[in-house]
Amino acid sequence: MDRLLLRLQVAVLAIGTAFAWYTLADDYRRFFIAGGRVFEWSGCVVANPLLAPCFYGALIFLTALAISLLILRTRR
Repeated sequence: MDRLLLRLQVAVLAIGTAFAWYTLADDYRRFFIAGGRVFEWSGCVVANPLLAPCFYGALIFLTALAISLLILRTRR
């Protein structure tokens, strides 16, 4: 049962990570279409996605997924 819950956790985090990075890529697409550059912090109609909470959420999801995979791998 314990291993099943760990696998479920990995699956949920993988879906969340994919969704977060897809959203971030879509935000960057909109930012580049509006004329923004990668490290341009101001002067564009659309805000740089690196300044948005979505970017930090995507990083946290990726970190949590990596940690949960390590835990799943070490728990036998």
